[in-house]
Amino acid sequence: MRHLVPVIALGLTLVACRPVSAGAVRTIDDVPEIASWGIEARLRLGDDPPLQVVEMTAFHGRDPVRESTRISVSERGGEPTLIESRVVDGRRWVRVGGPWAESDRFRRKELLPLTPTDLLAVVERLVVVGTEERDGRPCEHRRGDREDLIAAGGAPEADFARLDHATIDVWIDLAHRFISEFRLAGATGGRDGAMPLTYTYRHVALDEPVAVDAPAVPEPAPAPAPAVPGQDEVDRKLGFPFPVPAGATVSIYGATVNVLTTLPLDEARAYADRTLRAAGFVPGEAVERAPGEFATTCTRDGRSLVVLVFQVSARGATIQLGAKP
Repeated sequence: MRHLVPVIALGLTLVACRPVSAGAVRTIDDVPEIASWGIEARLRLGDDPPLQVVEMTAFHGRDPVRESTRISVSERGGEPTLIESRVVDGRRWVRVGGPWAESDRFRRKELLPLTPTDLLAVVERLVVVGTEERDGRPCEHRRGDREDLIAAGGAPEADFARLDHATIDVWIDLAHRFISEFRLAGATGGRDGAMPLTYTYRHVALDEPVAVDAPAVPEPAPAPAPAVPGQDEVDRKLGFPFPVPAGATVSIYGATVNVLTTLPLDEARAYADRTLRAAGFVPGEAVERAPGEFATTCTRDGRSLVVLVFQVSARGATIQLGAKP
């Protein structure tokens, strides 16, 4: 999304403007008398097929705060990318062509080159054209040009100084003094000649019911259980055959092989002794390190292998091969 307006997106020019005084023009967010509203916005850059088209519909409710936004971005006539966001109970969910996910990284303003908030800096200097009805509401119509857009600034990627010419029409709701609608028309130079730019932004459905539900987010799939090492892996790790007793489970951590058997302690000790002797090892004297824990150092061709046999599970004793001395 870093090239929302790719031809004019080369930076941001800011010009100092006088502050908005009390009682001056405001945005709909600062009009508590309006409980809910919708937004429709559309940007088109270039001829057919357009270089880029951005369309947005959004709905807001004030108490409780709720929001639903849907943005479509397409380039050169290609398939659009859909970006959706919902806010319910103080939580935001976002999805970009895939499943919903909770996130606080959605910034709608970054996807639009100009918003009513940007226009507050210059609306007082625009020329009053007259009074009109827009969607049945009396509005004051004001008009500005390229220089006013440059002063407004807009999004960091919308460098309106790259426009060859432009007109900005703004409609201000007379009842509540907020920017109800604006329309931008202009052209920007490019490698293929001048490209037309149109951008409209308007508020709709004032005080109409807004129902926004939290999306159905699928529960994350449980992580697959780790694979139980098989006989081949045990033999490969040890470097010699050590048949795993029937019913035993195996886990391998680093250089240590743990065989949880179903055998009682004495039988497990005998099994380990018998199996290691069959593999050519010579067991040393068993040392009881702790009650019920026996350690034996076995040797073969200069190699030493520490074997622990102990029982902490009612299921059976554990044979641990490769433990530290």
